[in-house]
Amino acid sequence: MLPLPKDKLLGLEFAQTALQWKVNSLVDATFSANVSEVQRIPIQDVRSRCKKLRIDRFYKELKYFAQYGPLFRRVVECNIQEGEALVKVDVNITTLPNIHKYIIHPSILDACFHIMVHPIFTGNTNSVAYYLPSKVKRAVLHDVNYFHQHGLDFMLSYVVLKSWKPDTLEFNMRICEQTDHVICTLLGFCG
Repeated sequence: MLPLPKDKLLGLEFAQTALQWKVNSLVDATFSANVSEVQRIPIQDVRSRCKKLRIDRFYKELKYFAQYGPLFRRVVECNIQEGEALVKVDVNITTLPNIHKYIIHPSILDACFHIMVHPIFTGNTNSVAYYLPSKVKRAVLHDVNYFHQHGLDFMLSYVVLKSWKPDTLEFNMRICEQTDHVICTLLGFCG
């Protein structure tokens, strides 16, 4: 798990060779002061065209490769259709250590990503091979202080499939609060 500290953004790519892991910085991380330029998420439109999943099964279907503990099981609602998903994430900060040290706490950010590895979204139901995004082309933080200034209860993670190839999937993601104010954008998430 990589943190998103307040003082700098981390852009990392992991590569595995025979017996070791290599970490390379690769993200074009930017800050956007003009929040009005950000494409808002049509939350109600997305919910109306997507199917609501039974949330009690969400983490059970991920057990074949990931055992998420209580701190990381934060997805409380999932609306999905082919190539598009809107996930509601519990950001209750009373359960999170050192929340003030981060723009977005690592367990919250991680929960925003859970849909990108979920077999119902990736279409990969092979229990011995799973898709795990390992790089992002561009990360844009639109509002550094929004999360802390507004005391949010929930955040939304909106993910759209950008492209599909037999060996990789590529997604774009926007993380926002419930009235569609976008906090950050991650473009070109792929593995």
